[in-house]
Amino acid sequence: MKKITVFFLCIISFVFLQIWVFAKNERKMPYYNNVSMVNTSFTIDENGLATVVFLFTGYEGITTDTTITTKIQKKIWPSFWIDIPTGTEDNLWVDEVTGDNCYKYHTCYVSKGTYRVQVQYEIRGIGGASDIFTEEIERIYK
Repeated sequence: MKKITVFFLCIISFVFLQIWVFAKNERKMPYYNNVSMVNTSFTIDENGLATVVFLFTGYEGITTDTTITTKIQKKIWPSFWIDIPTGTEDNLWVDEVTGDNCYKYHTCYVSKGTYRVQVQYEIRGIGGASDIFTEEIERIYK
């Protein structure tokens, strides 16, 4: 009888150990309410053409609309930045996108120097609170 009890205790311990190890090793992926992927790129070509590309993929039937606000700045001193003209009144590009995905870009010419782009995505839908992402990318044009 002792051998059977010890055998069952070993099996039960083994099963619980496996469940505990599985739970410890489980990867946790971030989950967002209305979007599955956001990507921003910022390049400056050899002619000084700065290009900002926006890409996001939402959830079909959940993601409804998005506001993308973009600003390009030039570094004028070790830690000071000024907005560069983008052809809009407040030097911001504001894009309103309807639907669950987007591929969009903006361009402008820049002179030599260090630049950064600041992009904020506010992605809305019926999945819950808006998802807000802020990205900042720096590039040097020589």
